[in-house]
Amino acid sequence: MAAIMEGRELTIKDVVPSRLRDTWEKNSGHGRDEREFSDYYSKLIPWHMTRARAIVGKSGATEIPIEAFQEQYKGVGPACYSNNRDIALLRMEALLWADGTNGCAADLEDWAKTEQLAFPCATWTSLARLASSRSALTEFALMCAGRAREATASERQDADQTADDFMAIARAILPLGPTEAGYYLQEALDHVGRLGDEIHPHLDTLLTLAECAGTGRSSAPEAYRLARAAELLHAYNDHKFPWERVTTSVARLDLPSAFTAIARWDDRGVEAVHWTISSLAPMAMQFGRLSPEALIALHAFGGYWGSKDLAKQLFAGLPNKARRQTALDILVSDQELDRTAAGISSKELQAEARRYGLVNAYLESLTTLGQDSDREDKKAATFSVVEKELPDLDKLLEGLDLGVAADINQAISRWRDGRGGIDIGDVFATMRERVPRNKHTDHIAALANSDLEYGRWLIEALEGCWKDWRYVPSVLAALQKAVRIVVDKKAEDLLPFTGWDQDDIGRCVVVGGQSRPQLIRLMTHSISQRVRDISARELFRFVNLLAKESLSKDESLKVLAYALDRLEGALRDQDGDGPWCEDLSPPASDEEAIAGFLYAMLASPEAETRWRAAHAVVRLGRLGQSSLLGSVVNLLPRTELSAFTGAGLPFYALHARLWLLIALARLAVDTPQAVMPYRETLIYWALNADEPHVLIRHFAAQAVLAFAVPEGAELDDDVIKRLSSINSGAMEPVASDHRHYTGYDLRRGQGRSLMPYEFDGNWIAPLGNAFGIHPDDVSERVEKWICERWGISLPDHYFEPRSGKERRHGIGREQLSTFDSYRFYVCWHALLCAAGELVRQLPPALRYEENGWKEWIRRVDLTRDDGRWLSDRRDPVPLNLGPEMGEVGYDREKREIWAYSIGAADLDAVLGLNETPTDELVVEASLFQSRYENNQRVHVSSAMASPATSMALLRTLQTAENPYAFNLNNIDEDRDEVPAIFKLRNLVTSAERDRGLDGLDVFAGEVSWPPPKPTHDILKFFELRPDKDCRNWYQGTKPAMRSEIWGARVDERRGDSSNSGHRVSVTTPFLKDMLSVFGCDLIVEVEIEREYEDQPGRYDHEHIADRSYNRIYLLRGATGCLHTLHGSVRLWPEAD
Repeated sequence: MAAIMEGRELTIKDVVPSRLRDTWEKNSGHGRDEREFSDYYSKLIPWHMTRARAIVGKSGATEIPIEAFQEQYKGVGPACYSNNRDIALLRMEALLWADGTNGCAADLEDWAKTEQLAFPCATWTSLARLASSRSALTEFALMCAGRAREATASERQDADQTADDFMAIARAILPLGPTEAGYYLQEALDHVGRLGDEIHPHLDTLLTLAECAGTGRSSAPEAYRLARAAELLHAYNDHKFPWERVTTSVARLDLPSAFTAIARWDDRGVEAVHWTISSLAPMAMQFGRLSPEALIALHAFGGYWGSKDLAKQLFAGLPNKARRQTALDILVSDQELDRTAAGISSKELQAEARRYGLVNAYLESLTTLGQDSDREDKKAATFSVVEKELPDLDKLLEGLDLGVAADINQAISRWRDGRGGIDIGDVFATMRERVPRNKHTDHIAALANSDLEYGRWLIEALEGCWKDWRYVPSVLAALQKAVRIVVDKKAEDLLPFTGWDQDDIGRCVVVGGQSRPQLIRLMTHSISQRVRDISARELFRFVNLLAKESLSKDESLKVLAYALDRLEGALRDQDGDGPWCEDLSPPASDEEAIAGFLYAMLASPEAETRWRAAHAVVRLGRLGQSSLLGSVVNLLPRTELSAFTGAGLPFYALHARLWLLIALARLAVDTPQAVMPYRETLIYWALNADEPHVLIRHFAAQAVLAFAVPEGAELDDDVIKRLSSINSGAMEPVASDHRHYTGYDLRRGQGRSLMPYEFDGNWIAPLGNAFGIHPDDVSERVEKWICERWGISLPDHYFEPRSGKERRHGIGREQLSTFDSYRFYVCWHALLCAAGELVRQLPPALRYEENGWKEWIRRVDLTRDDGRWLSDRRDPVPLNLGPEMGEVGYDREKREIWAYSIGAADLDAVLGLNETPTDELVVEASLFQSRYENNQRVHVSSAMASPATSMALLRTLQTAENPYAFNLNNIDEDRDEVPAIFKLRNLVTSAERDRGLDGLDVFAGEVSWPPPKPTHDILKFFELRPDKDCRNWYQGTKPAMRSEIWGARVDERRGDSSNSGHRVSVTTPFLKDMLSVFGCDLIVEVEIEREYEDQPGRYDHEHIADRSYNRIYLLRGATGCLHTLHGSVRLWPEAD
């Protein structure tokens, strides 16, 4: 508005926020954040200016033509996906301010009817609200309200949100009169009132009936109807919703249906699979429908595996010691590496290991630590109890005749008014002590006829009488009569609660001397006589009781069908996955159902779920589940899996195919015999498939080549040669003098409008550079695969079928994100097919002696070159990391003390120094620990120095004002101008590369590759050889160095604690030899820095150096003495 009044045009620089102003000039507006801001707001600025001109009366409706809007709305580039809603509202406001009469009504109505607009309910509601303020736009306002209603009806959201949307529509069109607004208001009320208030009791009854009726093979349609009804009830009340019990109840009706249901729930974002599979798999194993090996494979999905005696049942079901050892190693690894897996404790696993003679070193360490922690916890839990003075029971019962019901009532009233700490059971016990022997039957009758609120109190009192006086026949007769009175009067109070049952009916059987069926018939008669006075919640509990006690399985199934029929009227077609149809039929066998479930998880848009499923597939092969693995492999050609896919959602078939082949290629590295039966299938996907998908071909070939050498593979030499040259290129690379293209070079054509956000810069342009061609050529090939070869029509506007999941993950800005939108999925796989065409038809570009194609294909491959995954290199968190974080919590005073209370013992502990001689020394480390927003960083660096100057270096580094002034890790060893006695030599080098596909694997924990390792001269001189994961380095057969790296993928929104880092240790014998050979001493620096949220001066760069504590150590190579400024310790005996 200020720009209009000043008579100037608004530019993008005028609206740059303060957080971007510093970097805007530096990057000339071309940084990533600056690009994102510019792409979004540059399209909005002209429309804000148009609206402002209309507000001040400087433009009319004729100056806001529909053509201008269509050009902006259709637009080009990713910005139009996110700002078209804003443009629509801005244009509407501009027209209303400029005209607002019949002149623009026809224009607006024609625009809304002819354009295929996909706005959410909120945008349509805003348009309706704006139009309602002009009488000439009544029809347009009603049309927008109708479109808002359609958007709300199609959106999968909870009942409260849907009702709120209808209320917002009603308020928007209220200026048009109460009639139309009242319709939407009534629709909101009808929607909320579709179900009664007792949602959880209603669900509890349905689940109880299913549990009583189920045989695991009862009825797939009924199982589906139950799952759909549960989802409807969840939409109305999701508080502590029992998804685990819903899952097992569905499984009791039909086990394959349960696997399809949890896959669809996960696909639509209703409930994550790790919360459901962890309850379904143990139940299936207990029923003998799932092998222990398959359960261990499914354990890869995480979740709470808290079934009682699960570990005991699991190991008992495994056939031999080797299989048990493999299972133990997997479960221990899950316990440490997967933060979401819980339930099976280390002590349970240790018990099974001892029972079957299994060994796991890390489990032993964890168990020892856990036992020590238990002792500390028990010691800390001791506290003194201050006794509270209790009310006098004599005064409580004073002057009362305990054989009269009215006096019983008065005694309870006094007890309640006293608000003391006396238990009601103690009151009843004191009453019995004061009742004369000849008044026992009167007291029992008085209790039965009293007005106590709860039937359970009466049963407790009568049970006490039975225990104390049951040897008297008259008492037993009185108790039988009293129980009948209580049951007749308080039957609803005795009904059991799900998950909490004191067995009041069983107590009545004992006290009253009647059979259980007799009592239940008495309760049935009592409730039927007072059914109008009993709440719906209690009636549902009564049905639960009848199902458990009186109904057969067939009768329970009939009652369940009746209950589900009653819900049909409240269900809409869009609820759940719609009405039952044959497409929802689960596979016929359990094995096919589990295989379908795994394949559906391999197709998940979420990277975490895909990788968990890939780990599950690998475990199937390692644990000898060849039949189940074969069922999964048989699904490779499938393009649809409707029973496991949410209604109306696309199945990511290419994701499933690719990640299954990734899993098979990894399995073939360690267990080739598990993959050999599928060699013909793998050869087909590597060589003969219609789609030249570079990754599908690559991993299929890698899986075959892994067992091409062992005898029995029966592979032709020509086949092996063709497999080895997959994606190698048909032509020799040629030098390219073309410019290096970026996403900005892609022309603004129709093809680019198909691409997701930043796809051009991250994928299109780099592939063009790999072959020295313009990005437009790549874009055209991608578009041809999408539109012509696959016949997929992507809308011009942004549309995501799984919008709920996308909102949870956010729109990924990186090359590979945690969630793949449908647009990204289609474009990414089309790009990989286009890449397969290019490598066949064009020579790779050679730029700076680098093969552009090899560089590009490495970006989309795994991080490692040896076929193993990044997760194979991840180590457990070491147990001896040095100073513990402690229980600081959020207390500000404790935080301040903790942040600045770092002592010499803490710094020594980082190196592994203690009172006993150490067999290895930490020479390089960098670790980060976080808990309750308290952060601790530890760094260790080292270098070999000349003995003539090493002590001077120790004093200089320890007394330096700024500990950051010199870094032992950043040493230029080749500087000729530095005298020899001042030169330093590093022991460790790091050369990390960008993470590949498996960088999103939750089991990888975001660790890097390759890990820190010995420098080249040390490797060469001492002939050190690593193991397959570069974890341990050996000189011959003797251990020399150990490189550990650990981490965890952290969800910062949950405030997770974090522990990540790396550490390199050198054995004392090798360290002695190395320093002796090079004639050097070793200088080591240890630094600890602690900070917490809201710490004063946390972001003040002038004071950052004051927060770290460091200590310098000097290890004399000749003597083995480790010196500091304040003393020394000997690491090895001095030479004679």
